[in-house]
Amino acid sequence: MRIPFTVTHTRSDRGRADVLSPAGEIDHEARPALERTLDALSRPVGQVHLDMARVTFMDSAGLHFLARLELLVGLDGGRLRVTGLGAQPSRVVDLARTLPSLPDLLVSADCVR
Repeated sequence: MRIPFTVTHTRSDRGRADVLSPAGEIDHEARPALERTLDALSRPVGQVHLDMARVTFMDSAGLHFLARLELLVGLDGGRLRVTGLGAQPSRVVDLARTLPSLPDLLVSADCVR
């Protein structure tokens, strides 16, 4: 049985940081929730902590989300911190970095695996 995908969005560090905690599988069915999450980020985007510890699977929808999140944070001069990137999502990110269009994916982020 598939666990429903969810994203918890909270504020921390005295309201200066957005904390995003997705859970479940990040695939095409998760895209609407991911888009809503990006739309709900505080503007201008400052510090974002993305806790990926409860993500069990990620495909190109996850890569799209990571790339958009990194772009939004970078455009506003913010800082992205990614933690809890598990084995399967890490492999997807590493594979994406070999593509000419995504070699810098998460290079500017603080990543803790």
